[in-house]
Amino acid sequence: MTLHLGDCREVMAPLESASVDVVVTDPPYELGFMGRAWDASGIAYDVSVWRECLRVLKPGGYLLAFGGTRTYHRLACAIEDAGFEIRDSLHWIYGSGFPKGKACLKPAHEPIVMARKPDRNSAPLAGLDACRVAHDGRGIWGNHGQHPEKHLTEPGSNGTTMNAGWHAPGSTRHDAGRWPPNLLLSGEAAAEMDRQSGDGQYNKGARPQGAKTGAASIPIDGLTSATYADTGGASRFFPVFRYEAKASSKERPRLSDGTAWPTVKPLDLMRWLVRLVTPPGGIVLDPFAGSGTTGQACALEALRCVLIERDPVAAELTRVRLSKPVQPCLSA
Repeated sequence: MTLHLGDCREVMAPLESASVDVVVTDPPYELGFMGRAWDASGIAYDVSVWRECLRVLKPGGYLLAFGGTRTYHRLACAIEDAGFEIRDSLHWIYGSGFPKGKACLKPAHEPIVMARKPDRNSAPLAGLDACRVAHDGRGIWGNHGQHPEKHLTEPGSNGTTMNAGWHAPGSTRHDAGRWPPNLLLSGEAAAEMDRQSGDGQYNKGARPQGAKTGAASIPIDGLTSATYADTGGASRFFPVFRYEAKASSKERPRLSDGTAWPTVKPLDLMRWLVRLVTPPGGIVLDPFAGSGTTGQACALEALRCVLIERDPVAAELTRVRLSKPVQPCLSA
């Protein structure tokens, strides 16, 4: 674990090209949060920041970067303009939060840019199997305790390869769980989703013979009910993390005078993200380290990490957080 105090553009400049496996970061949303200067500098929109991230990334390496709902588009454009391929957008859904005025909606999600350094021979996401949603009816990633390694694909009944987390009729399901989605839920959002959807067997309904299911045409004799024989509310299709979106007090380091960082992501959310994109033993770069949640997530996932933070208070909070002993493990 390495922590650098300084502007990420200057700190990354001497780093060796293609020396890190992934970039996972929570840059400023550029909203002037609580009047803080660090959230109104424009650095998240600076193409040179993301161009340096691109340079130090290995070919095919992924970048995950949080953004604000009002400013996400400018962040994504800066990342794309730097030379990244935009691969997807993930969405962290939560039930807490309050409107900032009568002309504002209640905040309920934060988008995450998923981008990749171009590579002709890009491999699948490193943590696809480790981040599957277990199909035990609960749909809660953080409580499963183990993520067995499985093949990324399995043969379907008609000789095709099915890439769904829970396969269509006539094919075999993946023992490790459903394919990871791009929608991530806090426990409170999941509870409301389940309250609305109810509890019971998920039934995709009857399909005529030869109807298309997923990516392949599945031969079905007559009309067959496509039942997956699992129970639970709709949240079981998504990763579900701690109940509240806010990081717990245990996850918020404090200085001796009581100072804490105002914007802290939940630790289990960051663990899932770094696990999704980082190969075993890989190096994670976080150019906007804040109070060090990415660093702690990497320590728990037995990954190496390079942290950069230019705010001395945040850097000290990171040092305090990471000075506590952490037992590395490969399961949540």
